[in-house]
Amino acid sequence: MRSRRAAAGVVVVCAAVLAACGSSAKTPSASPAPRPTVRRTTTTHAAAGAAATTTTTTTTTGRTKPTTAPPTTAAPAAGTASKSSFLAQANAICSATSSKTKALGAGLPSNPTPADQADALDKGADLIDAGITQMRRLTQPGGDRADLIRFYQRSQQLLVLTHQLADAFRANDQSGVTSIETKANSLDDDLTKAADAYGLTACGSGSQS
Repeated sequence: MRSRRAAAGVVVVCAAVLAACGSSAKTPSASPAPRPTVRRTTTTHAAAGAAATTTTTTTTTGRTKPTTAPPTTAAPAAGTASKSSFLAQANAICSATSSKTKALGAGLPSNPTPADQADALDKGADLIDAGITQMRRLTQPGGDRADLIRFYQRSQQLLVLTHQLADAFRANDQSGVTSIETKANSLDDDLTKAADAYGLTACGSGSQS
């Protein structure tokens, strides 16, 4: 496991919450919370004179947000903001979000159960998702966007992994926890590099102190 580090404002909450949880260094010991259930609804319909078609919809219950389908990784379109103006606003959002995720990790008990860890991961991911949403609603800068787009994409991918990690804790799936952490850590490193390269220091290495 990586050393304890604070989560970036918009970087996956694994860093802050999992460090406090102990991550894969701890073997889940408590009975897991119920896993989300999946309900499939099949609907048959046909237009006049056409053959019937069947549509199957999958609905996840037991958690507020399903994680089977990842969020879009499309970055907001280029806008008219100057890069300096965008960075000032975006870094402020990252700083505020970072404070919230750090508080979440610090609020965990000294010996958290798998359910404690899973709940913290889901709550932290929701906080980060809200921060990303705020950033996406800002007027975006025009040129020089390769690292910014990479940042948005990696952020969304890490949110999906964070929710998957929460599910693994709930299931007492230690091998799943280890596997997902490995993927998340690699993706987190790439995201931090993209954030720093673009100037989003409060979202990257500057948030790790």
